[in-house]
Amino acid sequence: MIELWPDKEAQQILKRHGDDRQKTYIFETGFGPSGKPHFGTFGEVVRTNYVMLAMRDQDYQTKLIAFSDDMDGLRKVPEGFPAWLREHIGKPVSSIPDPLGDEYPSYSARMNALLVQMLDELELDYEFRSSTETYRAGLFNEQIAMVIRHYEAVQEIILPTLREETRENWFPFFPICEGCGSVGHAHVVEVNKEALEVSYVCDREFGGLPGCGTRGRVSVLDGSGKLQWKVDWPTRWHAFGVHYEMFGKDLIESAEVGDRIVQRVFRGTPPAHMFYELFWMHAAKKSRSRAAPA
Repeated sequence: MIELWPDKEAQQILKRHGDDRQKTYIFETGFGPSGKPHFGTFGEVVRTNYVMLAMRDQDYQTKLIAFSDDMDGLRKVPEGFPAWLREHIGKPVSSIPDPLGDEYPSYSARMNALLVQMLDELELDYEFRSSTETYRAGLFNEQIAMVIRHYEAVQEIILPTLREETRENWFPFFPICEGCGSVGHAHVVEVNKEALEVSYVCDREFGGLPGCGTRGRVSVLDGSGKLQWKVDWPTRWHAFGVHYEMFGKDLIESAEVGDRIVQRVFRGTPPAHMFYELFWMHAAKKSRSRAAPA
């Protein structure tokens, strides 16, 4: 019998997380809704589904979580999108108006709808999760509290992976500025571990624009901000109980950092992983910000 790569991945999952046909094995794929889903998005979902099918062929139960990073701040105006979006640089894409009309309540709602349409057309069994809704519902509160109370341990893991100029003011949580609504421009200047509150100044440069200068103090819970990417990713794994996630090879270091955070900060077991090659078009890595608008 020929053993295909999805079968080998299935064995890796069972080896790491135990062989139990009574439990459901959780798979995750991520989507950044700065633009519409493209061929790379399709490829990741299909590859993940191959592994899920290999599990199901052996009578194991699986579930796919399709997670949208719609709490992320807009970094630039994508090609083909209206120039007025520049005034929203730094704001979560879930709080920016629909750039192509008024059909959807937000920028990310339009892109998320395209993702859901693609997954439905593939006839996949999945559960869609929005970062914004997940943060606001408090589903990451437990993990956020652990990160804030042990932020020095998180910094010890992540700072060696950052450029020297980035390390000085780096903190694992980005508050949403109460003045301008940006999640990209504010940086933390004081931490209260017991109250789970941070003080911030909105004075960072983000997307080529300066912050508004607002000073404030907010709770870190219930969607008042978000975790930095390399901390947000393992937070999902731990909160959702993810057993498997694959990714492009440009994220190998981020995945290794995430595994260490799960182990050392959350005291859990990280997912099994596989990385894949990236798609290149016109000598440039395929990215959502270069995708044509829907």
